[in-house]
Amino acid sequence: MKVVWKFPLELSNFVQEISLPNTNCFLHAAMQDGTPTAWFEVDPAQPKMTIPVRIFGTGQAIVEDDAQFRHMATFMHGIYVWHLYEIVADNLDIVEAV
Repeated sequence: MKVVWKFPLELSNFVQEISLPNTNCFLHAAMQDGTPTAWFEVDPAQPKMTIPVRIFGTGQAIVEDDAQFRHMATFMHGIYVWHLYEIVADNLDIVEAV
């Protein structure tokens, strides 16, 4: 049975990890009571995995060593606009097919 779980995040410049079942679907991210929050549809019976994420402000450089990012959502907090990214790969770990 699938359910929706929410994951509060920190409004920080650091990599954060979301631990959730590996059968999941990202739904939405927004501020809830002043806290950045992401919602996923999950199957709680499935084994867990970790998704590394990072929040960037508009105009901030999107860098984290050699990481690659996938945009998940944009949300507002007062006059600021924030962007939630999943860290999908580290260039040092990518093996190209020959």
